[in-house]
Amino acid sequence: MSYNSDNNTTGTENSLVENFTKKNAQGITQLQMNALPVMVPIQEKDWDTMVSLLQSAVDFQPKVYELMRTLLTVSRMKSMMDQWAETEKKHFQEVLGDMASKLNTQQTAVENILLQMKNHEQQAGSHLEKVMNDTLAQGKELEKAIAKAQEKTDRRTWIIRTAISVGASVLAAVLSTLLCALWLV
Repeated sequence: MSYNSDNNTTGTENSLVENFTKKNAQGITQLQMNALPVMVPIQEKDWDTMVSLLQSAVDFQPKVYELMRTLLTVSRMKSMMDQWAETEKKHFQEVLGDMASKLNTQQTAVENILLQMKNHEQQAGSHLEKVMNDTLAQGKELEKAIAKAQEKTDRRTWIIRTAISVGASVLAAVLSTLLCALWLV
């Protein structure tokens, strides 16, 4: 069967339907002519009903094929497939657009967070630098205070030692003089 044009398809379908209808009509005619003897367990009224049903089916088949031919031609199927493909393409583009929009929104949010983190990092770095400079300055002041205190302590210790030495010397001289005076007396 050729699908190149609807005319070739229609002609081929018509001849097929006609041949099928002729064969079925011949078969029903032969069934009616070659009636089975009464010995067959099918009652005559049932036989007539069965033949009538077959005749209705044979008469209805061309109508079914005609309806199918009008509904399902090759060009119509192609048109339906094109419409479906276009609908799917539009849907796909909408989904891609939505995804791109959401990704742009998320990218902007991530960039904002990164910028905030960088600002916080810079603020923390400057704060840490300030704290370290303040601590260093306080450390230097503490070192100077310790050095001054050490210096004062060293002077006091020297003065105390000197005073003790002088006092001890004076006391020793006084005691020596007293002892000498007591001995001499």
